[in-house]
Amino acid sequence: MGKYGSMLGGLFKKSSAVYGLTDVGKQKHDNMTASGPKLDILVYLNDNGSSSIREISEQLHLDERKVKAAVNAMINDSWIMPTGRN
Repeated sequence: MGKYGSMLGGLFKKSSAVYGLTDVGKQKHDNMTASGPKLDILVYLNDNGSSSIREISEQLHLDERKVKAAVNAMINDSWIMPTGRN
């Protein structure tokens, strides 16, 4: 990378996906049918709105890899969905 590329690299922040509850996820939250990290994530998203994996892991004091795995499983189960990027 040229000298300008390395200088500009610090100016651009990498965006990350944010996730929010689906109707199914809201039902799971309301019925408290989830458990463990999934329930913690559902409660967090319900209370705080769309958030990134990093935000969720920092606020819940959970390892980012565990949050990512739980988020991916919850996307597959249609409990949450990507809502954009921040």
